[in-house]
Amino acid sequence: MGLEQLSIISVLSKGFNRELTINQLSKSIKRSYASTNQHTHSLIKKNILNKKAVGSAILCLLNLKNEETIAHLIFNSMGEKKRFAEGLSGQRRAALEDFITKASTHPTQTIFLEGGIITVVSDKKHNSKVAGFTIKTISPGEFESSVKKINFEDLVILANYEAFWRAISKAVQ
Repeated sequence: MGLEQLSIISVLSKGFNRELTINQLSKSIKRSYASTNQHTHSLIKKNILNKKAVGSAILCLLNLKNEETIAHLIFNSMGEKKRFAEGLSGQRRAALEDFITKASTHPTQTIFLEGGIITVVSDKKHNSKVAGFTIKTISPGEFESSVKKINFEDLVILANYEAFWRAISKAVQ
């Protein structure tokens, strides 16, 4: 899969059930309309994207029921976490990685950062602060019921990417 197609998936992953026209996608990924149109149609053909015709416009959205879509979202999330971690000081990054490793050894569904707050989806309570971040623990049930309120623009998944995207997929069904 090419960079433009991965960029399209990345842009659409920044919103819950986000729908964008091909023109909006081309502007977001800074590519020509013709190229974006070609790549978008390829993703639709692969069933990674769903399309919805509205007048003469085609709205595109991620098909979260497709396993290949989930795989691309996981891959994208891993890259976002890496870029986020590279922006932290060495000591802060090490403390955060240590926390993620320890939290993941308990029954933890997923861990993500949103709005400067780390949310741990688990039935076990965790520390209230680590590496300068506030920690919030919510149960898996609370997570599933609050998925539609997540700000995807400001989101970094820190652990268990697949569990995160599976919960999102379940919420859109």
